Amino acid sequence: MTPSLNVSPEGAESSPGTTSPPEPWIETREGMRFFANALLIAPEFMVFFPLLLAALVAPVGAPDSLLEILGVMPTLARFALPFVGWFFVVPLWFALKVRRECQRPVARRFLGVFAALHACFVAYPIWFWASGASFPAT
Repeated sequence: MTPSLNVSPEGAESSPGTTSPPEPWIETREGMRFFANALLIAPEFMVFFPLLLAALVAPVGAPDSLLEILGVMPTLARFALPFVGWFFVVPLWFALKVRRECQRPVARRFLGVFAALHACFVAYPIWFWASGASFPAT
C-alpha cells in the first residue's frame, strides 16, 4: 500500500507530512474587507489632506494662490456634503461591522480611524441642517 500524495493548488505534489505556507492576510476575507474599507475613505482624504496641508503651510507664509488651490476640494465638499453626506452611513456601518469581526489589533485600530472619518462626514450634514447654517458666499 503506497501513501497518497497531497496535491497543492498549483498542481505540485507534496508529501503527506508537509503543510502549505499560510495565506497572506490581505488575501483572506478579513483582509479583503479591510482593503475595501481603506478604499472607502478616499473621499475623506481628498477633503482632510488639503485642509491639513493648508494648516501646516499657512503659518509659514504660503502664497495665497497655493492656499486657494488647496481649498478647492474642501470648498466643494462644503457645498455637497449637506446633500450627499448621508450616504456615508453605509461605509460607517461597514467599517464598524468589519472592526467587530477583525482579529488583528492593528487592523482594528485603523478600522476605528476609518469609522471616525466616516462619522465626521455623517455628522456634518446633521449639524448643517440642525443648526440652520447657510451656504458660504462665493
